[in-house]
Amino acid sequence: YDMADICYPTDGLGLAAYELWLEAFRSGTADLHGASSHAWSLSMLRRHAAGFIGEIIDHMPDTSRQSLDRAKACYEEEVTALETLAKVCREGADGGGVPEAPAHLQAALVAERGAVEAIEAAI
Repeated sequence: YDMADICYPTDGLGLAAYELWLEAFRSGTADLHGASSHAWSLSMLRRHAAGFIGEIIDHMPDTSRQSLDRAKACYEEEVTALETLAKVCREGADGGGVPEAPAHLQAALVAERGAVEAIEAAI
């Protein structure tokens, strides 16, 4: 994407956005209400990605199936991490903060990278 042409202004896209989000948590500047909503929305998208891969995997060449199965598993791991992140941010927004938030987001980022690598291997 060209940052000048996107509908919603943002500081980062894709994997770079995860890094910016991590920095916001680490620096204490993350909006926890917004983070909870964003994490939940992203978890839904990744759940759909895992579901899509599950639907197409049997229609793919044998040489791609193992990588696609790994991508699906990575997306499922990411969903778990993001749902946990959404929960702790929602709870932390009422006070107390969320010192564990970076660990959950880091787990989501690792899973996202794994999914991307597996998809690249499949194609």
